[in-house]
Amino acid sequence: MGITECKESPEYYVMIRDLPAAERPRERLRSYGPSYLSNAELLAIILRTGTPSESVLRLSARLLSQFGGLAGLGFE
Repeated sequence: MGITECKESPEYYVMIRDLPAAERPRERLRSYGPSYLSNAELLAIILRTGTPSESVLRLSARLLSQFGGLAGLGFE
């Protein structure tokens, strides 16, 4: 048996528009209030859009991680 080459599969980023309406952060905020959303979801609502290679949900989670939470972003 020979060595097989491992090809990485492209990552799939969940876009907000791909989520069912009831699971989208803005709709959940309207229906349930801010206490039912994660900090990443609340930040995603503020940011409104991601980048071509990163969804707004992934971007907001990365920023929170990179800067140590909301305090690191200047929200507290």
